[in-house]
Amino acid sequence: MHKSYIISGKKSIVWLVAGLFLFLAVPAMASTSLDPEFARQAPVFKQINAAAAWNYTTGSPEIVVAVLDTGVDIGHPDLAKNIWTNEHEIPGNGIDDDGNGYIDDVHGWNFIDKNNNVDASTEATFFGIETISHGTVIAGLIGAIGDNNQFGAGVNWQVKIMPIRAIDNYGSGSYEDLAKAVDYAASNGADIISLSFVGSADEAILYEALRRAYTKNVLIVVAAGNEGLSVNGNIGENFLYPICYPDPEKENWILGVTAVDQSDKLSGFANYGGCVDISAPGENIFSTIKRTADNNNLGFTGPWKGTSFATPLVAGAAALVKSVQPDWGPKKLISTLLASVDNIDKANPNFLGRFGYGRLNVGAAVKIAIKEKLLTGPFANICYPAAGQIYCHSLYDNKSAPIVDLKTGLVTIDSSDRELIAALVKEKNNFTIKTIFKTGVINSGWALEQGINFNLVRVASVNGEKFVYVAGYDVKGKRTKIISFSIEGKRQISWWAAGRVDTFDVNDNGRIFIAGIKNGRLIVEDYDFLGNFQKKFDLGGATRADDISVGNFTDTDIGSDEQIAVISRRGLDAYRLIVYPESGGYLTERLADTKEKWSILTADYNYDGATDLLLYNNGGGIFNIVSGKGNVLKSVQLPRLK
Repeated sequence: MHKSYIISGKKSIVWLVAGLFLFLAVPAMASTSLDPEFARQAPVFKQINAAAAWNYTTGSPEIVVAVLDTGVDIGHPDLAKNIWTNEHEIPGNGIDDDGNGYIDDVHGWNFIDKNNNVDASTEATFFGIETISHGTVIAGLIGAIGDNNQFGAGVNWQVKIMPIRAIDNYGSGSYEDLAKAVDYAASNGADIISLSFVGSADEAILYEALRRAYTKNVLIVVAAGNEGLSVNGNIGENFLYPICYPDPEKENWILGVTAVDQSDKLSGFANYGGCVDISAPGENIFSTIKRTADNNNLGFTGPWKGTSFATPLVAGAAALVKSVQPDWGPKKLISTLLASVDNIDKANPNFLGRFGYGRLNVGAAVKIAIKEKLLTGPFANICYPAAGQIYCHSLYDNKSAPIVDLKTGLVTIDSSDRELIAALVKEKNNFTIKTIFKTGVINSGWALEQGINFNLVRVASVNGEKFVYVAGYDVKGKRTKIISFSIEGKRQISWWAAGRVDTFDVNDNGRIFIAGIKNGRLIVEDYDFLGNFQKKFDLGGATRADDISVGNFTDTDIGSDEQIAVISRRGLDAYRLIVYPESGGYLTERLADTKEKWSILTADYNYDGATDLLLYNNGGGIFNIVSGKGNVLKSVQLPRLK
């Protein structure tokens, strides 16, 4: 049956919040892992949308999660590679090598037995496997190695778990020991601390240790407890700690977790109330356990139940988000996790406002992190030429700054690559190319052939390798020459296209799409990487083509996955066209009246697998990041481009 451990006769104690039902069947379902026990975990991982997160990240060994509990079986085959190692400590030499006050603390510290054995004791207790395995269960939920054909998986398949034994085999621990354990975790590199215990005393010693950890940028994730309805588990009125420690600056500095069942109803044992921030599954939990002779070295079982096990799911989710955004501190991690929850109000009409913001959705949280990560990509630094200099405008802080001065000969640039800018420079009658990192460091430069009026440049990634393409018009021959180079200037392919080319782009396979006006019609032509003509698209009357970009814009069943985006002009009218290469069909959307030239940048801004467009013109102003279907994803203010 479910238990809450309350041990009397000790001053300043806390107790674990867990429960166990052994060997009950859970229906198997499809999974994203080949681990033999994963099917038993799959319903819970499906509930928190873990597969959507794993599409983007399975964690990082750079992120450290401290588990303050009964100890962890650090030799467990599904955990061993993910156990934290103190790299500044020499094992077994009896010396405190790193001077942190703990001798030979290679994998953490045991504050119960005052030694470096972080594994749970096998000393028999009347709670048996429950307390002995408690810390190992939590560690497995956070970071059991996934898809390794052993046991199950954690929320993170890569992470570093810092085991700290601060709860004894009876499920209790003193505030004094726990405060020391928190200080140890924060001082030795923990990014997140997972705490699956509660206490009734508002002890300053633990509060102050947690505040110290928080000021060191450590996220603290804590359980709500398991008194439930039977003993009035409203901890908004009957405070428990550490979950209900006050917010001295009215900031949400402790992430409090309660439990729901598989239908998102508040679990009958779970505490609730104003101290709770978020809910997570706390029933039918399967995970790693401590291997002992008594359990025949089983290594994995369940179902467990308790807010103890909802808590590491949230801590693990925070670690997964941090693997995408390693610079995010506790404030940003908390706000992201809370902003991405699923609303479960309908399942809990009698507890509205008392089970946190909603139920954990780690997939949605990771997508938020990925989306903001893209602010370091093409849409983060929109680079443009102005008075011989190259400026980059950051969407993150809405500021522009010059990164390099190429003097007055600067003709145009392409900054569509995440890292590299290609600049076309004219000095007297000579044209040169310079490749420049977005940090402002010039990578290389080389001269172009004479006699051609080069006016277009493009950086492209073809089959994973970067190239620079240039185009220039030969007035005598009335044709355009297109040349490709390595980013170091080694010439690759050159060929001629008939007539004048207004703009061009290159796809990932090296196919080149050019746009120009012929007899008053907007014509897009498709060439292979050798310059061999493939097909032509007549896109109607036009006076100019401002820009062209190739990508998967619309996520549609019409034509191929790849489309062509073109900005065309009819006098002052600007239009965006989405062209389907296989069928030749296209969609048209009117943009604005302006004489200024329009430009396109592309990236998967909302990370849905479709390329999104940033459309802007040289007149400056407010412009939109839009999906291929025309949905505005973000409006941005850009300076006037020159």
